[in-house]
Amino acid sequence: MDRWFAGFFMRYRFVLGIGSIGLCLLLSTGLTRLYFDSNFRIFFKPDNLQLQAHDAMEQDYVRSDNVVFTIQSLSKDVFTPQTLKTIGWLTEESWQIPYSQRVDSVTNYQLTRAGEDDLLVDFLVEDASALSYEDAARIRKLALAQESLVNRLLAKDGQATNINIRLNLPEDQREAIDAVMVVAEAMKARAEAENPDIIVHLMGMAAINQAFNEMAMNDASTLMPIMFIIVLVLLTLLMRSLACTLATIVIIAVSVATTMGITGFMGLAINQVNALAPTVVMTLVVADCVHVLVVFLQGLRSGMAKHAALEESLEINFQAIFLTSLTTAIGFLAMNFSDSPPFRELGTITAIGVTCAFVFTLTLLPMIVMGLSRGLPIKVPENDAQDITAKVLTGFSRFVVRHHRPVFFTTLAVSLLIISFIPRNELNDSIVHYFSKDTDIRQAADYLQENVAGMTVISYSLDSGASGGINEPAFLAKAEAFETWYRQQDAVVHVTSYLETIKRLNRNMHGDDPAWQRLPDTREEASQYQLLYELSLPFGLDLSNQLTFDKSAMRVDVIARDLKAQEIIDLDQLAQQWFVDNAPELQATGTGLSLMFAHIGQRNIHSMINGNVVAVILISLTLMLALRSFRYGLLSMIPNAFPAAMAMGLWGMAVQEVNLAVAVVFCMTLGIVVDDTVHFLSKYLKGRKRGLSPAEAIHDVFHKVGSALAITSITLTAGFLVLTLSDFNANMLTGLMVAITIVVALFFDFLFLPSLLLMLASGKAGQQPPTLTRKAEEPALRTVETDTVT
Repeated sequence: MDRWFAGFFMRYRFVLGIGSIGLCLLLSTGLTRLYFDSNFRIFFKPDNLQLQAHDAMEQDYVRSDNVVFTIQSLSKDVFTPQTLKTIGWLTEESWQIPYSQRVDSVTNYQLTRAGEDDLLVDFLVEDASALSYEDAARIRKLALAQESLVNRLLAKDGQATNINIRLNLPEDQREAIDAVMVVAEAMKARAEAENPDIIVHLMGMAAINQAFNEMAMNDASTLMPIMFIIVLVLLTLLMRSLACTLATIVIIAVSVATTMGITGFMGLAINQVNALAPTVVMTLVVADCVHVLVVFLQGLRSGMAKHAALEESLEINFQAIFLTSLTTAIGFLAMNFSDSPPFRELGTITAIGVTCAFVFTLTLLPMIVMGLSRGLPIKVPENDAQDITAKVLTGFSRFVVRHHRPVFFTTLAVSLLIISFIPRNELNDSIVHYFSKDTDIRQAADYLQENVAGMTVISYSLDSGASGGINEPAFLAKAEAFETWYRQQDAVVHVTSYLETIKRLNRNMHGDDPAWQRLPDTREEASQYQLLYELSLPFGLDLSNQLTFDKSAMRVDVIARDLKAQEIIDLDQLAQQWFVDNAPELQATGTGLSLMFAHIGQRNIHSMINGNVVAVILISLTLMLALRSFRYGLLSMIPNAFPAAMAMGLWGMAVQEVNLAVAVVFCMTLGIVVDDTVHFLSKYLKGRKRGLSPAEAIHDVFHKVGSALAITSITLTAGFLVLTLSDFNANMLTGLMVAITIVVALFFDFLFLPSLLLMLASGKAGQQPPTLTRKAEEPALRTVETDTVT
């Protein structure tokens, strides 16, 4: 059957090649439909519980979309006339930012006081442009005494402060965020130019979403060209054939163009995760092409004609390439078990790319190779013995055959030891940790967290159950008890809600007596204070960010220091237990980006475990059927699954921290590392069917596909290492983990798999372990060469 397919592809190579180019041109028109969407919402399915709670919170209160100016004073004090003037200017100008809905800062903070029967509300800074140093000192003292400011908008030491601009963005945020950030960046630049004593950091969801978008575009525009260059250099050096390198690059180009065109027709948006699909597809195309071209070059070295050498290469590799493409696609499709849509899309797009690579390798590569060979002669070394790779692999195979028993047990022991470190890995998923420490957005987030307020925010909507119910003394008392409990938690730095306001109003209405800094005694008092306060507030600074329209519910924001994902979940679970024990009628679902990403990371790990199990079973069944051996199909599970597990173990030894992206690495690498196993096992079984002994069959495998496996592994590793250049840490860690796994898989397949096959062969025959003398080895190698030429 393989011979028939090889003959078919060679006989009709021109028709198939032209047809493939036409198909590529047709499907690549879908590229015009691609667009970027890097909103944080892409990480969550519509039915995600935390996302639904987040949307409900935004519907009841103000939107969470915002821009934050963090003003850092180089003189260690923002309360100077010049800096307060800059803060005042930024506060006023922030109302002009597109979609601006509310601006909160130190300068427009509302101070309350009673005036006879009226409640008076004044800005903390009335005229920031005309302040003396005495005025600034007085403002500093007042500001640092406000509990609702410190650790929220103001650093407790007065060295930094925030200006928070709430935005009411449209549903399609792509152009809106660009418009917002253009104005914000211009304001930042002007403020720093006019006041050399400050540094302005830009943060907030708009800044984060823009950073996501920029990273996705940068990865797509920079990583692919870098990968092309690496592939060009590596393939030229390793195969030493410019024609073969050019042929591979053509297949890469048409495969990627077709894959992304299909993606456009599917209506999928490009985001910071699935943007790496073209790079992954490129590396996988190389695997198919290299196996065909390396055996083709071996045929030429042995004196075969180009047509005969290429046809034989297709015959030898057809089954293995089909199996590796199928199993690789299965591995990537298993990423659809992921609870996060971008990783599911990455798996689907890459599976499509694997299929395109398989089709174009068989239908287009023969036409290109034969066409290039006419105008660009393919030169090969005269003597295969001069090939360094062949020499190394020949020596390697001799070593493994002679010492297969100690190699087996040593490799197994080391593997199990490394795998035992997996439990040391701890999930730490934070939206700001997705950015490299070298990026402006990450540096802004780190500064904000270390100097002003924590980045971990958990929000609750406490519902009284009735319109106006937030003024009921019983409700207020239980809400206060909840806040008091939260403030007692070690990780919490600030809790903010309407309670701060109502207690301050109660004090104001009792002559500013500190003893009255407490909740009102009656509903009538609370309602009157609330009404007076809202009537006194300036436009845009009402209580809609703290209370629902009908005053039935109140928002509580808990700000904590930087916590790991499980610590965030544990903190919220403690709060849920507090509700159960003390106020079940107020129980509210915690929400906020920190909690949302913590939960998605945990669920992604659990869902991907199921995906991994399904992928391993399907791949093993596929190999059982293809190899027609239950034993070898089952055996393949070890070299397929162990490398990814070992990579996780190595990560546990060195880093001990994983994020959302690492959960999908097993499925990604499972499909890729199967390539080595399939080629090794299929060639080994073919050798055994030809009557070779187990030891001779191992030598046969190393001679026939050893170089191809080494070249593909080196190229794949280099390709995925390109991802480590990404400023998006999810992509960077994925690339690094996959590269580690591929390297481990190569050594595992070169050490553990052949020694395991020899152990099984000797055990089955009830003989001593097979060994070869040098005289016995050489005929085996000659047999291989003769078989290749035939």
